[in-house]
Amino acid sequence: MKIFTRTAVLSFGFAVAVGAAAEATPLASDRDMVTGVSVTEADCRAQSGRLWVRAENRSFCVRFWLSTAGGSKDEALVAFHGDPGVVIDGKPQLLEHQRAVSDESLQKAADYGSRLYRGPYIWIARPGTFGSSGHHLKDRHTLLEIRVAMAALDALKRYNGFKRFHLVGQSGGGHTVAGLVQLRSDIGCAVIASAAVSLRSQARDRGRPIVGKHRFYDPIDHVHAMKQRPGLRLFVVSDRKDKIVSYRSQLEFVERVKAHNLPITHVTATATDKDSHGLFAHGHRLAVDCANEARDQVVVNKGSD
Repeated sequence: MKIFTRTAVLSFGFAVAVGAAAEATPLASDRDMVTGVSVTEADCRAQSGRLWVRAENRSFCVRFWLSTAGGSKDEALVAFHGDPGVVIDGKPQLLEHQRAVSDESLQKAADYGSRLYRGPYIWIARPGTFGSSGHHLKDRHTLLEIRVAMAALDALKRYNGFKRFHLVGQSGGGHTVAGLVQLRSDIGCAVIASAAVSLRSQARDRGRPIVGKHRFYDPIDHVHAMKQRPGLRLFVVSDRKDKIVSYRSQLEFVERVKAHNLPITHVTATATDKDSHGLFAHGHRLAVDCANEARDQVVVNKGSD
């Protein structure tokens, strides 16, 4: 059995070694982008690293990678990745490094995160991505997607005895984090990096029509439902030159939260990718420091440029 190892830069923001057997089944394919991912209950329950959950009268199999390589605590740091794939000539497809994502690479990323945090660290694959059932293109940025994440966190809390979660999300994963903050009361630190938190403003700034606006969950519309929660520390990380999610749309969300007298910290950072969008590494650093109870100014100083 031939094994190859190479370095792949994951859409999650980490560069990790990807080791895979030549005949191994990849976690993601271009076909998943078009048809979605289907997993039976029997297959889901038969394997580790999977949760069978219910949301909006539908069942989902949610993939996750948990590590306690850095230690054990009753509070877990949870990461949500951004939207995989691009549309080229009208066809949705994954980028090459996204096709290379494996169980091994994601477990190594979870181990790395756990050692930084010095506690339990969990990667969660959003619906329709990297083995989680659902249809990414149809389910992303919806209340359904957030409720699936809610159910997954509830199950992880029940099975592992966690008392609280700290969250970090990049881009579409940041949208999930924003929704979870609005719907849950067991969140400590929450870092939202280069995220779609004001969908209408984002579409306006990119000169695009708002398609299916009633289907999507727009976090800026639900700020009024947020309540003062002792212990919640909320950060938004943005690049002023972001070409995917405009800086202005993220700033509008921050200002709306502040208008409701809720604590939030806006951090400006510089991404190194061509779209000035990839801020997961910045957000992750903030989340780790925040979860380890660093003061806000220390967190900001490390996460900004």
